[in-house]
Amino acid sequence: MQKTRNLAPPVSGAVGYPLGFLAAVTVTVVAVAAHGTAHPQWTLMALSSTAAAVAAVTTLRAALATGAISWALHAGFVLGRHGELTFTATSAAAAAALGAAVALGYMVALAVRYVRRTVAVPISIPAPRPTTTTRIAGHVS
Repeated sequence: MQKTRNLAPPVSGAVGYPLGFLAAVTVTVVAVAAHGTAHPQWTLMALSSTAAAVAAVTTLRAALATGAISWALHAGFVLGRHGELTFTATSAAAAAALGAAVALGYMVALAVRYVRRTVAVPISIPAPRPTTTTRIAGHVS
């Protein structure tokens, strides 16, 4: 009997999006507390890394939602600083960077899962061995 590995991501979307939401909020809070508003590019890099990492382990829908919430947090609390979304050229560039990070993270993970599946060594389950006792004409030897 052969068993193949699954191509599905290790974390379902029902868990992946809350994980991504929590990670993005944590990164944003830490960045703002560390005066990341003075250097928004560093905060964007941290959020992009977080979104790419979440995209690597979850479904595409959860990854895109994580990228969207990361952009909203960046535009609202790093660029806007008062929780109000700002629609500027900088926030558009941030949206593009986050989208690219999500796409790259998801595609790399998908390629890795595909390669792992295609080069996977089939797992065979051996047949049970015969027992050491044999019956000959009603006698056990």
